[in-house]
Amino acid sequence: MADDIATTRWAGAASASMAANDPGGGASPFATTALRTALVIVAHPDDEALLCGGTIARMAQAGMDVHVASLSRGSQGRDKAFDACCEILGATGEVGDLESNDLRIDGDLVTITDALIDARRPDVVITHGPGAGQNQDHNAICHAVRITVSRSRHPTMLLLGHPTFATTDFRPTFFVDVTDVWYTKIEALAAYRQILDRDYMSEEYLRVKSRWWAQVAGRERGLCEAFEIGLWRPAPA
Repeated sequence: MADDIATTRWAGAASASMAANDPGGGASPFATTALRTALVIVAHPDDEALLCGGTIARMAQAGMDVHVASLSRGSQGRDKAFDACCEILGATGEVGDLESNDLRIDGDLVTITDALIDARRPDVVITHGPGAGQNQDHNAICHAVRITVSRSRHPTMLLLGHPTFATTDFRPTFFVDVTDVWYTKIEALAAYRQILDRDYMSEEYLRVKSRWWAQVAGRERGLCEAFEIGLWRPAPA
């Protein structure tokens, strides 16, 4: 599987350019750990495609079992596009019934993230990254997932995705090359854009952002999704 994700990039805070162009870099968690399952936990339908649609497609292409859990139905009928988006990306999915725009970090929310991770025991968990001034629901889920993961045997790796809007709180240390699956991500988002067409869903905006992350990772060309590593439990040597 590591060969299939040869364009996944690991970059330490001080050595992004060193590792970004080394597809077989020994520092890559994907190169040293058998990763077979992934769980993406997001606040609303469409977050999965915006946050990590390309990464979901890359993992699915590599044979990983990827499941997406949206904890609320969102607004304006976004839940109706969710199944189509997951199918395009190569994942399974489920939508919860929490009240959108009213999520708070509390025991009830942590109980839900506990149950999701305990039931699926994923090797990789992806969720929202931290960010002051970001969506309240995103921040609540970020904190709940981090609490769950801190006391669970799963996953091997926790990845925190780039917030929708720029923030100095986000410091990416892990970059996934999504160039080859870019139009899969855009196709998945198209179902949502028919319902809720926002500037941050436009291909132009997403391409500029992904191109920027590729440059941060030290790549001369291509498109990347960026993550903070919230947790990495490498396999024993």
